[in-house]
Amino acid sequence: MKWNALSVLIVSLLTLPTVHAQQKVTSESLLTPLDYYQIQQQISRASHGFDSAADNGNLYARAFTSDGVFVDAGGKTYQGREQLAEFARHDPGSKKGPTYVSQFAVSTMIDPSPTGALAKSYVMMTTQVSQLPGLSYFQGTVTDGGQFWDEFVKTPEGWRIRKRTFYRVGTPVSALAPVPSNRNGQGVAVVNPAVPTRPTASKEPVPVLTAEDYAQIEQLYARYGYGVDSGADRGYFWANMFTPDGLHINASNRVEFVRGREALATFVYGALNLGDVVTLDTRSPGKKNPKQISHHNTNVMIEPVPGGVNVKDYLMYVAIGADGQPNQLYSGGIYFDFLVKTSEGWRFKHKNVLFLGVPLPPSLPDSFKSGTLASSHSSR
Repeated sequence: MKWNALSVLIVSLLTLPTVHAQQKVTSESLLTPLDYYQIQQQISRASHGFDSAADNGNLYARAFTSDGVFVDAGGKTYQGREQLAEFARHDPGSKKGPTYVSQFAVSTMIDPSPTGALAKSYVMMTTQVSQLPGLSYFQGTVTDGGQFWDEFVKTPEGWRIRKRTFYRVGTPVSALAPVPSNRNGQGVAVVNPAVPTRPTASKEPVPVLTAEDYAQIEQLYARYGYGVDSGADRGYFWANMFTPDGLHINASNRVEFVRGREALATFVYGALNLGDVVTLDTRSPGKKNPKQISHHNTNVMIEPVPGGVNVKDYLMYVAIGADGQPNQLYSGGIYFDFLVKTSEGWRFKHKNVLFLGVPLPPSLPDSFKSGTLASSHSSR
């Protein structure tokens, strides 16, 4: 595959409750790996409970505290397990049951809070449209989507949702809180036309991953969608998921690559355009919406290799229309990523996005090219 080098622009941007009965968690507390997995289980349980209406709706209700609250997109509230169970078993189309699926909550981002934890999940609502001829499964369509914002507390029963709010795509944002930043200075562009080369083989040992490592890596992928879709913190929310010299490569139609956090932030914020002509507008207000959802990451496969981990991650790109606009499902792809563990935690060193039929680029580490990556375990 022929590589066409594009200029890499490195830019320095101008800066712009009630306490529930629970175990005390301070803002300085760190959630354990078990906490992350238990919180994720309650989010999954809520989806299963809502779709199936199992146990007369109580499977859904028990994902909440006894006085838990759900707030729908219209502002209507359901409080307490009795109302929540009634909400879950409401089934005007007589579709609910043990094999009914409708509510997909993915890319869950979890952070500690002074009273427990806060979680945000992308959510898509689907419905079965028609049964495909000669097949036992149904064709579906996306009917709605947005985000669940969950407040979690730790109770004697375990982690439970104290309050869940559903924000539909297109929800107006009245005001955005200012984002603190210590970045200063005028924008300076530095041109580096060099095409990235394939990393050399590492002599470092193959890491043995702990539960905390897996939790951190999965959270990195959950945060990835939020960062790239929202452009938060003028793109630095996403850029800081990379090492300072991290590299993003998109080889879908032509080779385009961006290296370094300044350039990555400018790129994802929408001020750097890597079209046929590279353009930069540091005065751009950005083209992102903090409630937008489109990048859905799933099937995160983690393989330890010398010096870090290789990750293959499926990407589903969905545009959920706001204000009556149609929903669109675009073709997906696969991320081929190399991550390293730094003083900041796990970060992307090289991120490659490939779509159907695109050859593996020369910059891809050889350890990816075995297909199964089984060879990465041979020395262990």
